[in-house]
Amino acid sequence: MTESFDASHVFSQMAALPICLDEVQASLQGPTQRLHYEAVGERNPVGFADRNGFEGYSLQFADETKGLVELDALAERGGELASLVYTYRSVAKALPPTSGDEANKRKMYSASFEVLEPHINRIKALLFFKVDGIQKFCTNLHLLARNVVSSVKGKEKEIPCEALYMQLLYTLDVFVVLDSIKDAKACINNDFAFYKRAFQLCAKDVEKSKAEQITNEMKDLQPFWGLRQVLLNDLKREVQAIPGFDEVVATMASLAIDYLDNEWYVLPSEKHRLIRASAYALWLLDTHGSDREPKINAFKHKKIALKNFGRWLKRYPIVPLYGDMHANLQQLLGAMPNFATISASELFPANAREQAKNVAQYDVVQALPVFRKQAASYIAELSANDHCCKAPFIGSLPRDERTAFAQRLVDTVLKGFRLMLSVNSVMMEFISFKFSKPASDELIARRGGSASSATDYEKVLRYNLGSQEKTALVECLALLKGVHTAMSTIAGRLRESELLVRRAIHEATQYFIHTVMGPPTRKAVKYDKKLIRHQLMQLRNMCADWSDGVAIMDEDRIKSKQFKGSDHTKDYPARSVAPSPTQLWLIRATVQALCDERAPHMKATLLQDPDLPKETVKDMKDFLHKSASYPYLLRLPATLSSLADVSYMWMREYHLELCMRVQFPVSMSLPAILIEHIQSQGNSVLMPLLFSPMETYNDASASALRVHRQQFLFTEIEAELNLIFDNVLFNLSDQIFKHFKTRAAVALLQQHSNADGENAYDPEVRQATGKNFFAPLLGLRRVHLLGRSVHFARLLTQRMNAKLHDSLDLAIRRFEARDLGHVLELQRMLRVCRLTHELLSEWLPDIDPFDQLMTYANASVTFLSFSSRILEHAKETIKLDLLPNYAYRANGHTFQRPMKMPFTTEPERDALPRLRQHHMLFGTKQLNAEFQFAHARQTQSGVGPIHVEALLEVLGEGGLNGLLADLRAHVGDLIEFDITGYVAAVQEALPPNSKLPGYEYGASGCYLYFDAKLKDLAGYEELHSGVVHNFRRLGNAVVLLQMLDAAVQAQATSTLLHLPSYGGDHSVVKAASMVAGAHGESPEDSDTVEMARQVTSLCSPLASNASILLRSLVDAATVMARVKGTWLAGDSPQSDLSAADTTKAFYKVWSAVQFLFCTVPLEMTNGQTLDNVVLFGDGVPLAGALCLHFLGQRHRFELFDFAQHVLAVFSSSEGTSQQADTTLREFIGRYMTLKAITERAHAMFDTSHMPTCFNVWRYT
Repeated sequence: MTESFDASHVFSQMAALPICLDEVQASLQGPTQRLHYEAVGERNPVGFADRNGFEGYSLQFADETKGLVELDALAERGGELASLVYTYRSVAKALPPTSGDEANKRKMYSASFEVLEPHINRIKALLFFKVDGIQKFCTNLHLLARNVVSSVKGKEKEIPCEALYMQLLYTLDVFVVLDSIKDAKACINNDFAFYKRAFQLCAKDVEKSKAEQITNEMKDLQPFWGLRQVLLNDLKREVQAIPGFDEVVATMASLAIDYLDNEWYVLPSEKHRLIRASAYALWLLDTHGSDREPKINAFKHKKIALKNFGRWLKRYPIVPLYGDMHANLQQLLGAMPNFATISASELFPANAREQAKNVAQYDVVQALPVFRKQAASYIAELSANDHCCKAPFIGSLPRDERTAFAQRLVDTVLKGFRLMLSVNSVMMEFISFKFSKPASDELIARRGGSASSATDYEKVLRYNLGSQEKTALVECLALLKGVHTAMSTIAGRLRESELLVRRAIHEATQYFIHTVMGPPTRKAVKYDKKLIRHQLMQLRNMCADWSDGVAIMDEDRIKSKQFKGSDHTKDYPARSVAPSPTQLWLIRATVQALCDERAPHMKATLLQDPDLPKETVKDMKDFLHKSASYPYLLRLPATLSSLADVSYMWMREYHLELCMRVQFPVSMSLPAILIEHIQSQGNSVLMPLLFSPMETYNDASASALRVHRQQFLFTEIEAELNLIFDNVLFNLSDQIFKHFKTRAAVALLQQHSNADGENAYDPEVRQATGKNFFAPLLGLRRVHLLGRSVHFARLLTQRMNAKLHDSLDLAIRRFEARDLGHVLELQRMLRVCRLTHELLSEWLPDIDPFDQLMTYANASVTFLSFSSRILEHAKETIKLDLLPNYAYRANGHTFQRPMKMPFTTEPERDALPRLRQHHMLFGTKQLNAEFQFAHARQTQSGVGPIHVEALLEVLGEGGLNGLLADLRAHVGDLIEFDITGYVAAVQEALPPNSKLPGYEYGASGCYLYFDAKLKDLAGYEELHSGVVHNFRRLGNAVVLLQMLDAAVQAQATSTLLHLPSYGGDHSVVKAASMVAGAHGESPEDSDTVEMARQVTSLCSPLASNASILLRSLVDAATVMARVKGTWLAGDSPQSDLSAADTTKAFYKVWSAVQFLFCTVPLEMTNGQTLDNVVLFGDGVPLAGALCLHFLGQRHRFELFDFAQHVLAVFSSSEGTSQQADTTLREFIGRYMTLKAITERAHAMFDTSHMPTCFNVWRYT
């Protein structure tokens, strides 16, 4: 009992897996073959052995078939040898030089011989191939020539097989390629010479028989490797000995031109082979003449239409040969013996105009616009057919409609073949032309090179390509691979597309046999036309398909009156079965023989028309033309791969030999040059095509393994691709990061400036703010390189993470190397980085969260970490730089750095990190300057609220709490330890009695009185460096806390505006309301509720913890409460004023300090004296006011302040001394400034309900 299998269950389980089996991404690469196979081989897989299965054809084309098989195998072997010789690298160069005594030399030569022998044996096969190849070539050529020179009596000449002519032509090209490669490989000759020398010195160590064999082989190999064109010269000598060879060779040359004119080729290699073969066939035909052989002028041969040859040879004087080699056909033709008998203009350009036209033929830049238009039209047509191919109703269409669609599909595929052929041919021809025309010294210098140091390979490639040519090559390459990918989508649907292609071929073949050839066949049978009856019936028997058996193929039935041809035109079934390779070849050979003009039945007489009507002959030729492409359609995937093969763009074995190099640097490789060109354009239309040149490596690696079969080639390709891919990834990540960083910086800059549009910026900015051409690359998930699937998105994401981390790290390091004023730059850099991350995350969803990147860069990754680099630097800068070195200016509400004083030092910082890439800041050099200018404009007036807001933003909530905690502790330590000590010192220096003088002394007298009283204190050496300096630190800290509080309040207000309003009673009030409701009372009338409201009001703290300044001053007041005994010096708020003249409480201390602050300037080391207000700022009086408020001595200070008393006396009557008047007025001016600051501070303390050291307990 069998159980049924439900595939839907399996697919549902696969869909549930957390992996994507079919990722949707942009198609920026050519297709990748997961499994390489060929359903139909390029060559006949059975060697035409199945031809005997077709009735009646066991004798016809027997010799030709044998020749085809021999020449086909010969061409295959020749291709293998060409690959072997082309990829041969010198072995002798790697062998160590011989030295030492004779015994040691002999031993080394013996070892060298053992190393070289297998390599020489491999290339020795070329000699054997020459002998065998020439013999088979001449044998088959003689087979065709004998029909020319003689005929069997009583029998018409047989129509020769055209396929054999073409196979001879292809074999001739094999000799051309092999000879050219052999002559170019000087390393083989060098290795053979070393091998010969080594053998001569160690021959005694080799077996006698083997030594004799090697000696004999050397005699043959010596001239073979030493002479040039030995294969072609020997072939020409043997061919010219065959009677009638000229007719055959001339026919071969003419056939090559006919195939070119009729476009009976599909692959670029076939096109170039036909062009080369046509020229070399002329060379093979042309002879000097001698006593034994007549002179044959190939240019005046009766079968050579020189005009037709000139049409192609003028257009293509340079054609690709093999790999990076090319053939110069003009040089070949010019060296022929009889070339002087014709005008050179018949085969060469006649004037400058024709020469320019010839050069334009190779210009890929001119061909590109046509290719673009054709590709756009073709992709649209292909997409329409592809959608129809996937449609479910295709299988249910009527026969005629399904056949018509299949034929349209075939026509579309053939159109794609032609497009791919044109594009690839132009690229091959363009590169070959560049190889033949090295760059001049002037051109090399103009393109940044040195003619003296440039290698030959650089001259023909690196310095020989202009910017437009590189762009055109990239676009052509992308276009070729794009069409290949689009066509492979059809080729990949085997069930639909290949069946439809086979259906179209079957229908076309059967239509030709039944409908086109049916009437002539019935007529030939009915009227017994012996010349063609047998061939027509055999053609019918060989390939006709029938729906009701084979009886209808009987001749008697065909010529009977009951048989009507019109009733049997569609007797064949609708099958998706194409003819076999042998069957197709026999059909084409038979049809070619039937419609050949030399056939007897094609000749008309005066009284009789030809046996085949003109319309039928035309249809037969049309079938020949169409059927020529059937073999390529039947192996569609292999044909597409061959059409899209661009491995020649990497191959460089010929130039390695020419330059005597082991390998070229990556910078000389054509794919690397194109990739570098794309990346140098930045955000341009070329950027989506970045991976197109990398397809060269895929094709080259496939060629290395499957064609050349050389592991070292694949290794070199793999190594170069690794370097290129890493370099591409590195540069691309830089460019993408720069692009998005620039976009983010421009967006941020436009928010804070009046920059209008992209005209305000440099070209880099305009490019970045334009269309994002990186989008297709960012949409890629995977790329396929050398058969491997590389997760490109993951690699790019990793590098974007690293770039963002580096950018954040640079911002923090720049902040760590400078003062607090540069927090604005840090804020903007972090904003730009955040916006850059947002833009990147739209394309790279797997990128790390910005907060995580910031955490790593800020070194705050540990669990419950309350520290960070920004926080630590902010704390250090505030405590060691801002508080002790800056002067607060109340009029501008900013901190400014005054002149450096002897007792102030700036903290040591790391050196400013070097900026290696402009985009690590704000994208471009100009944007960096714009932001630096904006930063300088906002920082020139000092550190103010805008800087504090920036600091709050970069610190975040956790950082702010850490900063406040550290700042509060610093303020507490300042009060408890530093300032308290100086207060005690000043108390000791105060005069015993500081009674205020009367008004009768006048203002000047009062001023001089206090000046004399405080003379000892004025001489205190730490008055400025200790007392005033520490009060400045305290005042600056209070101002900073005030700025932080204002910034937090502004941020909280902005946040609250976006929150819903909240109103409600305290939980105690709610509970009381519930109790009142239970007793039937309303909350408004209930005493319980009213008492609950009063209790919550009394129990609540006097201030909210939301105020940073208040919370910080509460902590400071708590510290002051611990040391108030020293500060009050026995005074208290409850004590009377009887001891006001002799007390040393703080209000007396501050009165003295304030008086001296206005009268005793600081003397600098250079003898210059500077005003204290300018040097220390307005933080000093603010600190004094705060301490007075903490101690509750504000009003006592106002009553007994020395400066206030002088001001009061001055206000009532001015002094009489002019000198005293000037000094007094300056004093009064300074004091008025301090008084305004002090009054403003006291007003703030009062309105904010600041605590004192006596009621601070209520705030905790």
